[in-house]
Amino acid sequence: MEEIKKAYEILGLSEDATLDDVEKQYSIWVRREKNRNRLGEKVGEAESIDFAAINAAYRLIRQKLDEQSNSEALTATNKRPRWVEKTEHFWEYYKLHTIGAIILIVIIGSIVQGVIQNQREKAIEASLPPIDVTITLFGEFRMFAQDPDLSPMEQQIYSLMPEWQRVKLDYVYAPLEARDQFDIAMQQRSMIVLATERPDIYVVDDRNFARLARQGAFLPLTSLAEEWKNLVGEEKLYYASVEGVSQSALLGLDITSSPIVQALQITDEPKIMVIRADAQNHLKAMELMRQLVAEMAEKSQ
Repeated sequence: MEEIKKAYEILGLSEDATLDDVEKQYSIWVRREKNRNRLGEKVGEAESIDFAAINAAYRLIRQKLDEQSNSEALTATNKRPRWVEKTEHFWEYYKLHTIGAIILIVIIGSIVQGVIQNQREKAIEASLPPIDVTITLFGEFRMFAQDPDLSPMEQQIYSLMPEWQRVKLDYVYAPLEARDQFDIAMQQRSMIVLATERPDIYVVDDRNFARLARQGAFLPLTSLAEEWKNLVGEEKLYYASVEGVSQSALLGLDITSSPIVQALQITDEPKIMVIRADAQNHLKAMELMRQLVAEMAEKSQ
């Protein structure tokens, strides 16, 4: 204690001086010593600086303050709740396991949610009447709404076919030329839809009609060609070559002027109704087309 007290006296500080006070005071002594050596001052013993004693005093005080600081830090650590230490220990050694478990729980939860949603959709589907026909608008049709509402078309079909209970409609934008990244994505999607979905009827534009007709995608309506030509005129009928048939076969009907498509907010490309070659409900699909022909014939009179 006496040694520490003497050290503070040598530096010219009180014993409650902070570390900052010690550093400032020591800096003053260092500058004085440098100035004395630089100027070569001749001083008497009373004015001379025992810089070795000042250095020793500084080191002693610093050691004391450092030990005191370490002791306080250790005390603060020891005061931490035990549960905090256990939590930190657990996290340090098991954090990867914990993160993995959380990810696994999220994945399992998503799967379970998906299964529940799928079961719910199946239950709703089972409670509905059977589908009479499925129709897909497939082409370079631009719907003016971001989330197109096809219900006006659905209502028009029900007015034509009042005995029907359920019609399922879909819309697929299918550009033949890609002008931007969106068109590229839609081209890819349209090809997937063609390969995986089986609507009974397509409503296509003339360019997609020509492309898909060459691939044999549509059901020939050869037996109806003469009747429909007399009712609506040759200009409303679309023909294409079909494998195994010597002359071009009737495949499509131009319904651009029909209320079922005029009810939609859609661009004005020709709208050609065709039946998919492997349509499940092809008889009802043909029945709808007959009604459309009759409606157009009645309006043209």
